[in-house]
This record gives sequence, C-alpha cells and structure tokens, in this order.
Amino acid sequence: MPTSYNFADTQQLLIKPFERLKFVIIFILITALSHVVAYFVYSQPAFDLLWEESPIQYGVVIGIMQGTLTGAAQWFIIRKYISDLKWILVVAATTTFITCIRTVLNMWQESLIFSGNVFPKQGIILVYVLTVLIAIGTPLIYGWLQWYVLRTYIINARWWIFIPLIAGLATIFISVLGGLPYYLGFSPDVWLRFNMTIINQTLLPATQAIGFCLLKKKSVSEQTLLHSPLALATDIVDYWDVKKLEKILYASIEQRWKTNLSTSIGKLKYLVGVNRNGSMIIYEPMNPVSSDNVEQTPLPELASDSSYATFEDEHITGFAKFKVAFIPPGMLQVYSWRSIPLLWLGLAVYGGIIGMSMFSI
Repeated sequence: MPTSYNFADTQQLLIKPFERLKFVIIFILITALSHVVAYFVYSQPAFDLLWEESPIQYGVVIGIMQGTLTGAAQWFIIRKYISDLKWILVVAATTTFITCIRTVLNMWQESLIFSGNVFPKQGIILVYVLTVLIAIGTPLIYGWLQWYVLRTYIINARWWIFIPLIAGLATIFISVLGGLPYYLGFSPDVWLRFNMTIINQTLLPATQAIGFCLLKKKSVSEQTLLHSPLALATDIVDYWDVKKLEKILYASIEQRWKTNLSTSIGKLKYLVGVNRNGSMIIYEPMNPVSSDNVEQTPLPELASDSSYATFEDEHITGFAKFKVAFIPPGMLQVYSWRSIPLLWLGLAVYGGIIGMSMFSI
C-alpha cells in the first residue's frame, strides 16, 4: 500500500487521502448494517415456512434480498465516485448465486449423511471438493464482475478481481488460527476464540474499502490548477511533520480570519503549501470562485512574504500540501493531502475487526 504519493498522484486517486478514514469506516458500517437488516427480515416466521416448502426458493429469495440491500447500501456510499447502478446488480446477482450454491451443497451433504447410501464417504468427499472449487471460483467471478463495473472509471486495476478471494482466504486463516491452540493439544482456556459472524460480515467490505483507496480515476476534475510549481514541488512525506505543520497552518489562518463570508459565495477551496519550518506559505485557488474571492480570506496576508519568485529562486526542497476550505459564514477546514498512510489505516482496520471479534464472545 503506497505511502509515497506526491500531490500529482493524489489528484488522480479515486478517494482523496484526507477522505480515506471516513470512507473506510462508513463503507464497513453501512455494509454491516445492510446485513443486520437483511437478517432481521429473513428471520421472520414466513421465511421459515418458505425454507420448509422449498429450500432452493428460500436461497433465491434470501440472496436477492440481502444482495440488493448490500449493493444499494454500498452504492449509496460510492455513488460520488462510481455512479453506475450496475454495482447493485452485480452484488445482488453474486450474493444470490452464492446463497443458492451453499443451500444446494448443504442439502446434498445432509442427504448423503442421512440417506444410508452405500458409499456416503465418497459422496461427502465430492461435496467438499466442490465446496473448495466453488469457494475459490465464486470470489474470482464476483471480483471480475465488480472490476467490470469499475473499469469505466478507473485506470488499470485488474488486481481488484482478487479482492473477494483475498478476503475469503483471510477469513479462513483467522478461523484456522482461532482453533490452532486446540488442535495442538493446548487447554481450551488458551483457545483463541473469534466471533466469526463479525469476521464474515466485515472483512470483505473492509478489504473492498481499502481497495477503493488504491484506485486511480481516469479523469480528474481539478486538474486545471495543478501543474504549477507548488503542485509539482517535492512533498514532505513524514506524517508527523505534516501533522505538526497542519496545526500551525490552521492556527495561523484561524487567528487572522475575522470576516464572515456571504453564503452566496459558497465554499472557497485552496491548495496551500507550507515549508518544513513553517516560515513560508504559498497558496493557489482551486477554482475561479476561490480566485475571485481570495481577498476575503487571510491567505494573502499569510503569504505576503512568500511569493512564487522567492519560492523558485530559493529552490525550496519540500512542502507539506493542504486543502484549505473556507465555508460560509465562518467555518474553516484544513486537510493534509497525504493524511494517514494507507498501510497504517489498513492495519488499524483489520486489527480493529479482529479485536472486536475476540472481545464480543
């Protein structure tokens, strides 16, 4: 998971670095919520009757319902980046297929065990072999269909095909890890107990959310501003240095901003660079409205001694780059373009899921 993106790279990322944390958390939560709603619906007595009458129909109905809910919930979050409604169709179709396959395999396995067949063990082995093949093939199909929807919007991301398979293998690994002390003969007291329901419901959307943060889009809406000396200058890459400069910049702007903006202006957005010791601040408007109204912000005052001429003559070696937004009448937002390194975010998310699964037993 790259942490060395410069500003030119971040312009093309589907999910901007400063949006990652919010996006990942909301994507996981809304997916999990859709599963909870689906479970509440199909736990009603009417669905028990449907199971007794026709397990296959039960699988189809449950799959369509849960897949549509999940796909719609996820699309509601990603529609800002991926507007194609086929995402819902893909999630619904693959969820239905997986649910039906599982239903058929369970029925087959139960019939072999209880039918008194002469060769029940061979039949059961066949069921397990088919289960493994389906467990590998279905995620690949699922990933390919999702990639097919995404490819219109993103650049070269065939690796997305393996996202569901990776999540599935991680789930199996955690399951095996949980039982490993028991299988090695240790006391049940040291058995690692994981709540596999939490793992099953959150690991795939977590992996998908992290995957979205790696995608690069084909078209960039703000590309007009961003081949300037400031945009192309070397980025300061140390996360803690950037966070320190972010606090300095926020405090400097807040201290000088005294005039409320008219609501008719709308949000004013600027790319702002701060050198390593905080002594030099350079800014650029990110759209024409911001350019026309920059005098209503304290940025010209802050950057009065930091002209582009000085910047180019002194060959400044690095800038921390921020998106600064002035929201009428008086709200200030400062975002680092680097934000939390994606590797840290991924480890924190997976660690949080595993921790929740252990402490929810």
